[in-house]
Amino acid sequence: RDGPTLADLPGLIEGAHKGRGLGRMFLRHLRRTRALLHVVDASAEDPATDYYAVREELRMYNPDYCARPHVVALNKMDLEDAGALREEVAEAVRAAAARHAHEWRDEDVTPGQPVDVVAVSAVTGYGIEQLRAAISA
Repeated sequence: RDGPTLADLPGLIEGAHKGRGLGRMFLRHLRRTRALLHVVDASAEDPATDYYAVREELRMYNPDYCARPHVVALNKMDLEDAGALREEVAEAVRAAAARHAHEWRDEDVTPGQPVDVVAVSAVTGYGIEQLRAAISA
């Protein structure tokens, strides 16, 4: 079959890199990945901080994971608040990625920028084709 193979790592929590929650059980599956897809709840209070927290957990577990190409899917665009703030949220996520890379620039492995930030709605299907193209690139 052509196309990417996906593995789901549900909601990492703070301290996952230390084994809190199911963190290490999920994080160890990343060894076989070439790229990552971060699904961020765009309707959350601060989606960029949520994205940053996951990236930081990955960095603390294994910095190499943050150097891998990644795509960010901003989910729940069907909700009014998220849809209205689409560009603002996308820009905040890009800024969080830049800040993360800047903070760790002197390390052996520097975290990378997202290949793409895609607005999607799992409910309506909005943006799914663009997301499919981004993760297949």
